[in-house]
Amino acid sequence: MDKRLFIVSSRLPITIDEENGVQPASGGLVTAINGYVRNSNQQQFSTVYWAGVPGCSKNTWSENAENII
Repeated sequence: MDKRLFIVSSRLPITIDEENGVQPASGGLVTAINGYVRNSNQQQFSTVYWAGVPGCSKNTWSENAENII
């Protein structure tokens, strides 16, 4: 049976801006979840989904969308 982890937060584990493009985010929740997923049995979750607000303009999101997934 596949186990999936769904994370819903006000922030994503990435930041997107016009100067730097897509970068990993640093913050308490991101650090904690990434540490948990890395240090847990890697077979525990088949997929991890993270839903949140990108915190950038629609144009910036569109310009960087191919670098996100």
